[in-house]
Amino acid sequence: MSSDKKMAIYAPDTNFFIQCKDAVEIDWSLVCDADSVVLVVLNEVHREIDRLKGGGNTRRARRAKAISSQ
Repeated sequence: MSSDKKMAIYAPDTNFFIQCKDAVEIDWSLVCDADSVVLVVLNEVHREIDRLKGGGNTRRARRAKAISSQ
């Protein structure tokens, strides 16, 4: 028996997490026609987010801390 469910996998860059809406707020049906969306955080992006947590820009640091905790 095959499943007709479609899944989309994205590996966003650091700017997606820092500059864009939170992923849970995005209407993913406008992006793709998948039934589910999986976001993969690449090691380089994770390191950059960790680095930004202690950065001088308070908004960017706050966003980096929030995404890092998820």
